[in-house]
Amino acid sequence: MVDLIAVHQALYGYDDGHRLLASSASLAPEAQRQLRTLTDAAFEEKSGSYLTVSPLPVQRLQAFICTWPAKGWVRPGSVWSHVLLVEHADLALLEGLSALRQAFRRPTPVDAELTDADLKSYRRPLHVEPATTGIAVQASDQLLESILRGLYTSDRPVRAQVPSAEKAEEVLWAIFEQQWPRLRRTFTGRTRERASQSKEIDLELVERRLKTSEQNDASGDVPTVGEWLGVALADLKRPNRQFRAFLQLTGAESAGGRTDFASLAQIYAVSAGPDGPADTARMIRDAFPLPTTQRSLKRSLFGPFSVGPAPAGWPEFDAERIRLAFVAGPSLDFAELKVGERVVDSFRATSLGADLLGAVDVDVLSVENVEALVLGITDHADSVTATELALSQPDVGLLIVSRRLSLLADERIWTTLDSDLLMDLLAEDEEVRMQVSDSLLLYGAVVPLARICSAFPEQWWRLLTQVASNEVVLDLEQCATLRRVLERIGTAALDSPPVKLASTSELAALVLTSDLSSGLWRRVKPSDWLRAMDAVDPEQRGPHRMLPSEVVDRMFAVALASASDGGSATNRRAAWSQAFRFLHKSLESTSFDEEAWRLLSNSLPAGPDWDRCQRLRIGAAAEVRRDQWSPESVQVLLKDAHPYEGDLYDRITYHTKKKDSFVKALRRLLQ
Repeated sequence: MVDLIAVHQALYGYDDGHRLLASSASLAPEAQRQLRTLTDAAFEEKSGSYLTVSPLPVQRLQAFICTWPAKGWVRPGSVWSHVLLVEHADLALLEGLSALRQAFRRPTPVDAELTDADLKSYRRPLHVEPATTGIAVQASDQLLESILRGLYTSDRPVRAQVPSAEKAEEVLWAIFEQQWPRLRRTFTGRTRERASQSKEIDLELVERRLKTSEQNDASGDVPTVGEWLGVALADLKRPNRQFRAFLQLTGAESAGGRTDFASLAQIYAVSAGPDGPADTARMIRDAFPLPTTQRSLKRSLFGPFSVGPAPAGWPEFDAERIRLAFVAGPSLDFAELKVGERVVDSFRATSLGADLLGAVDVDVLSVENVEALVLGITDHADSVTATELALSQPDVGLLIVSRRLSLLADERIWTTLDSDLLMDLLAEDEEVRMQVSDSLLLYGAVVPLARICSAFPEQWWRLLTQVASNEVVLDLEQCATLRRVLERIGTAALDSPPVKLASTSELAALVLTSDLSSGLWRRVKPSDWLRAMDAVDPEQRGPHRMLPSEVVDRMFAVALASASDGGSATNRRAAWSQAFRFLHKSLESTSFDEEAWRLLSNSLPAGPDWDRCQRLRIGAAAEVRRDQWSPESVQVLLKDAHPYEGDLYDRITYHTKKKDSFVKALRRLLQ
């Protein structure tokens, strides 16, 4: 059931002067004075009625007045005027005005007097059904175009000549009906035989030929011809509910009154063109540059489809609306439109969000909108979605990462975005720096890890100890990653270890993560290498049985080289005693680690490279003579050189006199 609209009424006529004869509402004195003027009009026997539309601001009413000549009444020249009063709040409910138009009633005096029943009928409010169909105008296009141009390209009064004032009432009704409620509340129009000189009447439709001074003088910043005029003209001749709904929505926040009509109608009209949506977005950006203006219009066009009516042909697909929002740029409020959240939803639904963000020109967006966009993404997206969106637009991506530092764990972020700026982000938070480094190591991201470790060397050492935290199994892939990182930054970039590397696992990781020729192993004390070598069981039976063979080869080689460089006779003797047997046996195999051999080769005396075991024996003999080992220690060494103990013995005793006590004691032990 349709709710009826209460409409008050009043009757004006002659009674010892033109005055109010009956009314269903109490009218303020100012309203009465205004109505007395509006309802008193002169007829010249040609027109049968006049129509007047005017607001009564003091009572927030809109007056619709039909005036007839009161022929045969008490005084010649007197008139009847029936006034319909609609509250401003109810103007929005009157989509069509045909029911209101039909509510006018001319009084019917009897014997030159108004009956009590007739007067009583004007003292009751009417209840009008709001029509949904508009009034279709039959006037010429030339007349209607002239009126539209005059009204909506200037704020000056508009006067147009019509063949008949009575028939022109239809035009005035249609013009008023086309307007949005806020514009209706300030609009004044009327039909007359002669034009007035009043500057307060927006539109006068008059029968008499207009003087030159009374002609329309329309001017303005909007075009006087174009798409908007065609749409408005077509709507007058055949009401378009979609167009009027659009005007009602957008006009509600119009601050320019009549002069905004052409701009709003142009937006509606252009949107239907081949490049309509993009052109419309640019028009809105230029016509309403402040986010606080035309919020409803912007919500209806750039918000989700369910927000409000949009012009014909406007895209319903939300991804397209988001793309247009980026075109409209700073004229929108991205926070209100939830653009960031919708970009995320679009990515999840169709993977188009990344394409949308990739096309954004950040330079045309306001700082507030960029912040709202980033905030919406980071608060609404999971890590995978946030990463893909950050990768699609470097400028926005940096801001996304700054709010979601965990995204730095993805190597693609480092290869796509400005790595210097990313490093600035990490510099602010040590805990995040550690978390990011851990993740990058896990995924083998060498390039970003190298950047981090070059700037923060302690991270490389920390990751080394982390890799070695498992006492049984080393993560060979992570060790290889750290090695490649070190190859990029060089050992010179590393400070000394922030913590003492002492455990066997840590030292095993060190010989894997750094080339032995770089000498990084020298940052560990020789005594620690000796302890690690002692803990490693070459037979792979001890707690470190899972160490790869190349790690064992390197640890023994490093322990021997470290002791040889350390200057301590005790360390040298211990190193040779512990390492000789393993190395002498292992060097017979071609599978011995080449990196370990290069280190040994640099530490051993000169000799044939084709016989690595012989070079080791030459080195052992030199150490025995250098530090004057005890015969008992030499005896053990000779046993470890089997089956080349004779060669080692000869090398040890070659430069020693046969009567030397050392030689004599050694011979006794060997007998």
